[in-house]
Amino acid sequence: MIERIIKISMQIALQIIFSQFDERMGPFTLVFFPKDIPKFTESTVSNMTIDLLTYSKSVLDELAIMSFPQLKKKGLIKLLDWKDPTRRGGRREATLSILFEEKDDPILYKYKDDIEEQINEFLIDFLPLIQKKVEKNLLQDKLKKFHKHLQNFLHKLASQELQFDDNSKQFPKTQEQSKK
Repeated sequence: MIERIIKISMQIALQIIFSQFDERMGPFTLVFFPKDIPKFTESTVSNMTIDLLTYSKSVLDELAIMSFPQLKKKGLIKLLDWKDPTRRGGRREATLSILFEEKDDPILYKYKDDIEEQINEFLIDFLPLIQKKVEKNLLQDKLKKFHKHLQNFLHKLASQELQFDDNSKQFPKTQEQSKK
């Protein structure tokens, strides 16, 4: 399993999609990275994750793991909402989705809490920009930097896994021999 996680982190393909819900337009993708994410992927993720928000108000503080079988992907989904007096109900809803290939899901489960910590740190600076409705180019740049940061973070985790794996070889378990 350790070798698989190390291999995954070296070549993991992350896609990040930030979606919002609009009363007239419905769910839509505000920004995403990398730029070559297919439109079908964007709309599928936006629709499915905003639906998750509708049915999971109690999950707002936790990172959700969601499967997108039609895309052959899994995702870590951060459900977001904040006060917005210009909206009916006084709230705005959004999701931050980090997509992985299905084959890479061991890393989702093993490092979910660590990745969530990185997401929460990113959102501290990113959400105020969303709330101020800054230009999409600035949001795109922030998302690009976060994408690179996550890639580096996963690489660091893989290096740690390799170090732990080496330690187990340096201190092998002793095997007791049965007496006859």
